[in-house]
Amino acid sequence: MAPVLAIVLAACSPALPEDVAARVNGTVISAAELDLTLQHSGVAQHDQEVRRRQLEKLVIEELLAQQFLRSTPGSVRVEESAVSAARREILARRYIMDLVNGIPPPQDAEIEAFYRDNPAMFAQRRIFALREFEISAPASRETELRQHLRAAHSLEEFADWLRREELPFVITEAERGAEELPAEVAAQLAVLKEREVALLSGPAGLRVIEVVRASASPLDENAARPLIERRLWTEKRVAAVDAEVRRLSRMAAISILDGTGRKDAGGIPGLSPGAAAVLAPALSLP
Repeated sequence: MAPVLAIVLAACSPALPEDVAARVNGTVISAAELDLTLQHSGVAQHDQEVRRRQLEKLVIEELLAQQFLRSTPGSVRVEESAVSAARREILARRYIMDLVNGIPPPQDAEIEAFYRDNPAMFAQRRIFALREFEISAPASRETELRQHLRAAHSLEEFADWLRREELPFVITEAERGAEELPAEVAAQLAVLKEREVALLSGPAGLRVIEVVRASASPLDENAARPLIERRLWTEKRVAAVDAEVRRLSRMAAISILDGTGRKDAGGIPGLSPGAAAVLAPALSLP
């Protein structure tokens, strides 16, 4: 807790004159805050014109934030919640980046093995136009869902049955290369013809993927190398964070509440393997 406490105290302490970039009705916008926003935006921090424009943006945001607090009933609670959420996200992401920055990129042997072991993604790659059904249903109905899907003459007929059963579902359409898919999904789609479907179990129920159209577009190892390196490196980063999150959760006192302030009997004492996958976007490499 000491580092977090130091950050909170630093935020509450008067800024030194050299750290003040601007004041808005007495509220300080610090040079450190300006530097941090420039760093997050990925622009040159020492470009004076860029710094001036970014500082203007912060001043405008502060003016609007102050007006919100003056004009909106209950805004103090909103502000406190927003600050708490922003603080949590920022500190968590800083810790994540510190954790993964030392992870080396995959070695040549790892890249070569991944290319060799996943022909559907590269050597036999296809580009798919896909239609996907994400169906929210309890595990107890999965067998029934599969039976109705097999019996349906079309996905439209299957969708009508889902509506009658009041089972929520979302349909999406997208074009994806095989290398963009999880390896196990790419392998299943590789053997399908157009208008055939793959059935996959998902965390919320059943996932139905129809191959609307497919065209061959193989990648040799040289072309696939940067894609594989980025994929494996991201997977290593996600795995490291997942292991750390599970380690911390085992040592923490975690209570899941039911929305009324009471402890949820179904609450989890720790986090399951793979739980940190929700952080994957923050860990993806450009």
